[in-house]
Amino acid sequence: MNIWYFNHYAGGPGFGKYLRSFHLAKHWQDAGHRCTVFVAGYHHLLAQPLPPRLTAEGVDYAALPARRYEGNGIGRLLNIWDFCRAMPTVANRTAEFGVPDAIILSSAPPMGIFAARSLADRFRAKLVFEVRDLWPLSITDIAGKSPLHPLAIVSGISQRFAYRHADLCASLLGNAEHYMREHGLRGAFVHVPNGYEPHQSTEPRTPDGRSALDQVRKWQSEGKIVIIHPGAQGVPNALDVLVDAYRLLVESGEAHRIAILLLGEGTETERLKLASRDYPDIGFFPNLPKTEALFLTEASDIGYAGARDHRSVYQFGISFNKITDFIGAGLPVIVPFFTRSDPVSMSQCGIVTDSDAPKEIASAILRLARLTPAQRREIGLKGKVFAQTELSYATIATRYADAIAAA
Repeated sequence: MNIWYFNHYAGGPGFGKYLRSFHLAKHWQDAGHRCTVFVAGYHHLLAQPLPPRLTAEGVDYAALPARRYEGNGIGRLLNIWDFCRAMPTVANRTAEFGVPDAIILSSAPPMGIFAARSLADRFRAKLVFEVRDLWPLSITDIAGKSPLHPLAIVSGISQRFAYRHADLCASLLGNAEHYMREHGLRGAFVHVPNGYEPHQSTEPRTPDGRSALDQVRKWQSEGKIVIIHPGAQGVPNALDVLVDAYRLLVESGEAHRIAILLLGEGTETERLKLASRDYPDIGFFPNLPKTEALFLTEASDIGYAGARDHRSVYQFGISFNKITDFIGAGLPVIVPFFTRSDPVSMSQCGIVTDSDAPKEIASAILRLARLTPAQRREIGLKGKVFAQTELSYATIATRYADAIAAA
């Protein structure tokens, strides 16, 4: 099977940290399929703009022209438009990429579905719509935009079109099929979450990485349990709620054995530092190379998957990369909001609070902190086994390819 995989925000080893498309393509190629990943030549998750063609560890990428932008304004929308407009031109490049048997459009953004449908019709290929976020809910319920916002309207139209015309809907959200059926899905459905790939973590060598590791080891030598949150520190990550939960632990005299490592940066970083100024056991360190961040995750005691309690969206499931990293590292996990069909509940490797109230999060922290190290390791092991079996990219890629073939 020859697969054309359109993922605007795809990454790869050495040039982008989000590796889902890379891992799937690599396993498909190992199984005898051919796959080309089509990515925007520029997007904000890349380490640098991409050349028109490149190969990463045997996986072929083709970068479609897309302008540079900053922030979330009109420039980013035009970048999306550039990518969608370039998609049909690939039809004239079958000498390079072969004739496709399947076209995958990974959303977000969903607007490329119209070009993907045109390509699928031209080559009589199967059309696969891969859903990472439910649109327009991600705009209206998470970003807080009006349902009448132009992007909400366009993304909603695009996603409904995709549901009606896709031969297969491949969703990262395990509980989303009913919602999709209600909104027009006619084709087949398959759950293909973000997966786990055995990785090589490296002991930090950067100055910031070494400082973070020294801090973790100092805390642990003092008998403290280290909670880690790696990644963005923006409004959606709700780390202010974690600080509020820690404040409750301080007020109740229960914080003396708890330390929090916030690894990353974002729009809320300075505000969080200000709110934490009286708490020396909340440590802030900037973004680190992925392998160093994974090493610090493995060195910590509990993983915290920060987000706000958007139950209208998260009731359909979640597939956070950081949760996969936590359970792959064998950490017990706190999910501080309501969700269903999530890997933490399914593997019983942590606590899903069903609320983002600080008192509920503080309670979850104490429940895990009061366990012995052996008991926490036992809980974390449940997640690690789940990651190595159910979330293995080899398993997910096989399930995905079988669903495409059967659609």
